[in-house]
Amino acid sequence: MTGYSIKEAAFELNISDKALYKRISNEKFNTDFLTKIDGKTIITEDGLKHLKSVIKNRKTPKNEAESEVALTIDTCEKEVYKLDKNLDETRIKVYTQNEIDIILMLKDQIKFLKEQLEKQNTNFQEQLNLQTQSYQENLKILLETIKSKEAIILNMQDIIKYEQENTKKLIEYDERSREVDEKLSQIRRELVNRKTKKNKGLFYFLRK
Repeated sequence: MTGYSIKEAAFELNISDKALYKRISNEKFNTDFLTKIDGKTIITEDGLKHLKSVIKNRKTPKNEAESEVALTIDTCEKEVYKLDKNLDETRIKVYTQNEIDIILMLKDQIKFLKEQLEKQNTNFQEQLNLQTQSYQENLKILLETIKSKEAIILNMQDIIKYEQENTKKLIEYDERSREVDEKLSQIRRELVNRKTKKNKGLFYFLRK
């Protein structure tokens, strides 16, 4: 919930803190316009709007002198409020000994955690390097195995090719042998036939 402190509301209403306290302490002031945050009285947005309307309608100075005095007082209060605000913004924080001890303890813990993280990072890098080296060695062995198998496959392919060529030559030799055998058989048959015919002719001649 947003709202205004007494000092802030008084500054917005252009009245003193005491005057504002007097107004909000009045029984006629709606308590719904007030709230407490960290023990401090806070005026809500609606409460500030209500106060602005009331003060605007009821502000009727009796004479110019009273108006001038009121204006001077309000101006001084505004200047004091500005000074207080600037001092709050520029005020140097003063730590107690207990706070200093806590800060130092936290710094030591941060330093310890940082050292632990650095050690873990170093160990992780070492393990990563070892794993990388092992992987590279295994990969090298695998590549050598693949090369060896490729050489074996190439050698087997050469052997198969050689066997195929030999088989082809054997088949061709076998076919040629058969052809030669057939020709030889044919020649033998022709010789036998010729000899048989010759013998028949000689036998016929002798019989005459």
